[in-house]
Amino acid sequence: MGSLQKAIYLFIYAFHMPLFVFISGVFAKYNKKTCLNYLFYYLIFDIVSILLKIFVFQPTTTFSTSKILNFIFVPQWTLWYIFALPIWVFSLKFIKNVTMRKVAIALVVALIVGFIPVFNSVLSISRIFYFYPFFLLGNICGGKNINKFLSYIKTNKNIRMKILASIFLIVLFFLFLQFQNSISKSIFYGSSPYNNIGDLFIRILNYVIGLSASIAVLIVIPFPCNDKNIVTKLTSAIGTRTLSIYLFHSIIISFFEKYFPLKLDNLWYILLFSISFSILIILLTAPLNFIIKKLKVFR
Repeated sequence: MGSLQKAIYLFIYAFHMPLFVFISGVFAKYNKKTCLNYLFYYLIFDIVSILLKIFVFQPTTTFSTSKILNFIFVPQWTLWYIFALPIWVFSLKFIKNVTMRKVAIALVVALIVGFIPVFNSVLSISRIFYFYPFFLLGNICGGKNINKFLSYIKTNKNIRMKILASIFLIVLFFLFLQFQNSISKSIFYGSSPYNNIGDLFIRILNYVIGLSASIAVLIVIPFPCNDKNIVTKLTSAIGTRTLSIYLFHSIIISFFEKYFPLKLDNLWYILLFSISFSILIILLTAPLNFIIKKLKVFR
């Protein structure tokens, strides 16, 4: 991975899952059938991922029983979120009113579990605790406050605030570009226990960066308010397929990484490839959305 690619990777990883989980919390509402469907999706796609890894992506690798068991009990790549989401949503059955105090408690627990070795990547236990505060924080903005929250981010035209948020994101990117050799991308995964006391402070810093960058992104990104706007119509159409895009994109990426590997060090090439590949994934997952609907067994 080139220096520019790694800096972009670190920059995106610093906030993309915190923001993603936060948005999930905004729209989350306890529903037993929804939780069961997500667990079913996880089971099906975890099996598919294991089979593809054994027979397609790594056919020459010898897979021992322990390695296969590891595949089964450690969610493959992006599937950890599909396993974690129904657990977070299910917790709302018992937390009737999410408050900042409860977010603070979840944050303290997330920091403490890093000291416990059994809280690791198995069943994504570590990540479930690690990202849970973002989910609860998002849920505070959802529910009865969702219209107020959406109205604010759609109508926010404070230019000074947008400039400050943009400067913050630019500075953050250049910090990652400058210190990338000292930073491991795994620190943003939240999937491993601490190796030493210093990891606790790294996790605290990750929370600060993740929350700050997420807020900055929400401030900077323009949200079209006109329902007749072509951008609004397009994003709304794509938005109905987010689950199929999430579930299938890792398979598509793995396929291209194996059969069409590319090394991109030029910023413009990276941007062009990223946009083109994103469009390709959206197009390829359009017919696959039908499969997701058919897999919805709990209605």
